[in-house]
Amino acid sequence: MQHNTEKLQKLLEEVGKIKNNNKYKTEGYNVFSVLKPNENMTSAFIADLLNPLGTHKQGGKFLELFLDILIEYKIIDAKNKLAYQNAEVTTEAWITNESRLDILLQSSKGGIIYIENKIKNYDNDQPNQIEKYYFAGIDGKNAIEKQLFTLLYLTPNGRFSTSAGSLQAGEAYFCISYSKHIFEWIEKCYKAIEMHNVALYQTLFQFQNYLSQQAMNAKIQELLKGYLVESQLIADNLAEARVSFRNELIEKLKEVDKKLQSKYSTDTFSFNISDVNAEFIHINFSKYIPTVTNLWENIGIYFECDETQDNQILFSLGVVGWSVYFDTEKQDFPKPENFDKMQHNDYWLWWEEIRYQKLQDITSSANIERIAKAIEEYAPLCDDIDKNFRKP
Repeated sequence: MQHNTEKLQKLLEEVGKIKNNNKYKTEGYNVFSVLKPNENMTSAFIADLLNPLGTHKQGGKFLELFLDILIEYKIIDAKNKLAYQNAEVTTEAWITNESRLDILLQSSKGGIIYIENKIKNYDNDQPNQIEKYYFAGIDGKNAIEKQLFTLLYLTPNGRFSTSAGSLQAGEAYFCISYSKHIFEWIEKCYKAIEMHNVALYQTLFQFQNYLSQQAMNAKIQELLKGYLVESQLIADNLAEARVSFRNELIEKLKEVDKKLQSKYSTDTFSFNISDVNAEFIHINFSKYIPTVTNLWENIGIYFECDETQDNQILFSLGVVGWSVYFDTEKQDFPKPENFDKMQHNDYWLWWEEIRYQKLQDITSSANIERIAKAIEEYAPLCDDIDKNFRKP
């Protein structure tokens, strides 16, 4: 048991180091995390960026930056860069009678780049796939033309191909990775565009964050191979830990409610827990003042605890009330002291968000007291808004 405890602690420390070394911290919405792009989707995205006629409307800028990465890592010679410019870019290109290449770049100036894309480390090659691509690429070419042919094997961590036969990596084909080469290329791309091009900038930035997250996950998966027993122990107990946290949080918020009930009548201030059967991912606690005919016309204090995409714990605390029912534009509309630092929209009159990495931070005495004080501050404001600021 002592041995297992020590190994568990060591595992958790190593995972923490990997997480802390993650260059980019993904926060908020990330479309790539939602879509979880497969090999074809990722190939299509990369190909469009490389294409001078791509939908990005940046001409050959992104292709130039990609070539710079290949030159930096000595994959192509700088003196041959012009041979790859203005390349036509194709996906799912038939190279042999048996297989299609993920991305093909072919320039009228003689440069050819084959890219075989493996989005997962465990994705298998077809039999002799890289070997076939290589010989198809150099077939019939003279010595100079062969120098302008480049075969890239793209994987999450830059691993060797299992289908290269006797071909040597770094000579016949080149291993590139999402975690290094593509990551650095995407960074160059979004730094090279105009800031007013918000949609393209955000897309590239989100893709880089997604790559960073995937690289971190790959390192953790590799680490877990050496701690299989300990990893299973953690997995077996994680769900119970979440349930325990949820129950503890509910009990502490009930204590907050008891304090409030000593100041407000139960008719004015009622305590409700929604999503009672949820394990952890979504926990809502709402206080509505007072109930009216239409539920959406209610105003109340709302507490939400949720899990973010990067596994942080996010809690939101504020006042819910559809602005269509309340005159928020009045100069004397009630607001909390730190309103200017809060967020608001048509549904939330105001709210604050706090992110945590440890469950015990949320249920700490100091934080629970902070929640209680905020609710005590918001309660009379809600009462005032409900009585004096409803639209006719």
